[in-house]
Amino acid sequence: MRVVKKIALRETASDLASARFDAILEITDEGTTSKPDLAVSDSSSRNVGVDRRPSTAESEADTGRRQTRAQQRYRWARRGVAALVALAVVAGAAFAAIVWRPELAPVAPPTRAAFATQDIEKGAALAAIGNCDVCHTIPGGKFYAGGRALPTPFGTVYATNITPDPSTGIGRWSEEAFRRALRSGVARDGHHLYPVFPYDHFIDVNDEDARALYAFLMTRAPVEQAAHPNDLPFPLNWRPVLALWKAPPRFRARALATS
Repeated sequence: MRVVKKIALRETASDLASARFDAILEITDEGTTSKPDLAVSDSSSRNVGVDRRPSTAESEADTGRRQTRAQQRYRWARRGVAALVALAVVAGAAFAAIVWRPELAPVAPPTRAAFATQDIEKGAALAAIGNCDVCHTIPGGKFYAGGRALPTPFGTVYATNITPDPSTGIGRWSEEAFRRALRSGVARDGHHLYPVFPYDHFIDVNDEDARALYAFLMTRAPVEQAAHPNDLPFPLNWRPVLALWKAPPRFRARALATS
């Protein structure tokens, strides 16, 4: 009896499996029967037969957009470079305008007879008031021949020779060149002087006093003694930087007006 029941249950299970399999059969468009690929998921079945590749027109449009963006970036890059170059040119021109000073023509060293005695005497008094010999004379050295070390927080500057020696002093300086150095801190050849020479305090020196000082110095004994090199770090050892220090309008306006 038990054997008969087992056989009947097996037949029933077999029939059910066969019926389930037949139920999921798929009828094709031609009316033929085919078995589905059970390994294909529902989502992939929905995508069967759909071509997701872009069309030729879409590809060409996308390529055109990329080229347009690349061209725009290139144009902006060129404009940026051009703007930087223009800015550098303008900045360089402005710096040159601030820094550059013309060289004044050298003159033959004037003789004592070229100056009035009262001018020489007045110049001596002014030089004593200004203590010119203190900075421009080393202890035990010759008057106004320079060489004295002047320490500053930025380094050491050495005083120059202001005797009328034509090669190492100011013997080839005209009175105009002397006035410019006195008031504007610019040497005869156009280079800027360090402010240890207090030209910013001499801006208001009038022409008569400047001529008296010039007369006194040009009648001293000439001493051939080259200036000692200054001991300053970069960029302070580059004299054009001094022009930026002298750039404030108050100093420049007064200095240029009296130079």
